[in-house]
Amino acid sequence: MTSRNLFFKLMKEDLKRKVWAIGLAFLSFFFWMPVNAAMSVSELLQ
Repeated sequence: MTSRNLFFKLMKEDLKRKVWAIGLAFLSFFFWMPVNAAMSVSELLQ
């Protein structure tokens, strides 16, 4: 059985390994929204 301290330590290490994927998803979503909006406006103007 894992102790509480070990559990939180393992969770912290797991988060460190996954933070780059979370950051990449956030950045791609952040840059996708203006591009999508610009394409929609361009279509509406035509």
